[in-house]
Amino acid sequence: MRLLNGQPSEHIDSRDRGLQYGDGLFETIAVRAGKMPFLEAHLQRLQKGLTALKINFNESDMALLRQEIDLVTQSGEASDLIVKVMISRGITERGYGYPEDLSANRIISSSAMPEWPERSTNGITVRFCHHALSENPVLAGLKHLNRLDQVLARSEWRDIAIAEGLMHDQSGFLIEGTMSNLFVIQDGIIATPDVSHCGVAGVMRAHLMQLATQLGWTVQVKPITPDELLHADECFVCNSIIGIWPIHHVSETDTYWQVGPMTKQLQTLLGQTIIAS
Repeated sequence: MRLLNGQPSEHIDSRDRGLQYGDGLFETIAVRAGKMPFLEAHLQRLQKGLTALKINFNESDMALLRQEIDLVTQSGEASDLIVKVMISRGITERGYGYPEDLSANRIISSSAMPEWPERSTNGITVRFCHHALSENPVLAGLKHLNRLDQVLARSEWRDIAIAEGLMHDQSGFLIEGTMSNLFVIQDGIIATPDVSHCGVAGVMRAHLMQLATQLGWTVQVKPITPDELLHADECFVCNSIIGIWPIHHVSETDTYWQVGPMTKQLQTLLGQTIIAS
């Protein structure tokens, strides 16, 4: 199902600023057994982004968006879905300027939930991407519609055995995967890169940091080099759709890992969170 401002539609105006300039935001929400355990976290991040980009979107718009998300999830397509929400600034003629009272467009679509059980159980092979993330503290953390860095990084490989690529900033520090956030574990300390200058502040990243803190673990947000990852005790990538994928191997290196105990514990707790919702 696809909705444009609450109405079924397969088309979008070519003047839409999301299409013209990437002027908007998106959220990718997992629906499991008809439920969305992280919906509120997604909407909170969306609202933060709307405020940062100064996109007109009031309480009534958010209420309509909630109704439309419910409509898509209850469409009967399946109990497990991916719901993608896109908010663009709206429609204008050419030119970067826009009127202050411009109405935002709400675009919602659903697709089947892929299943990769072996990746969660056995881990994945990743690679180090050559393309570096652009740095902009104003846009850092936001899930805005301009994903060219990720598109270029993902174009670097065709090998289906490689499930994800790890991206670095302009200084060479690892930041995230092309579609995921990154965690490394060393000597019982769990760390994730800082995304205040580039990268996405993932909903799953925030949830796992909270779970780790509740377990009494030391959680650090810090610069992480490729060498630190290669010498970590455990490492994994995560997002709201895949959950946690342990990293088993980094392509073109001699480094391999088995799925570690701390990663397994987080996977178990995450599964319990989803079931409890």
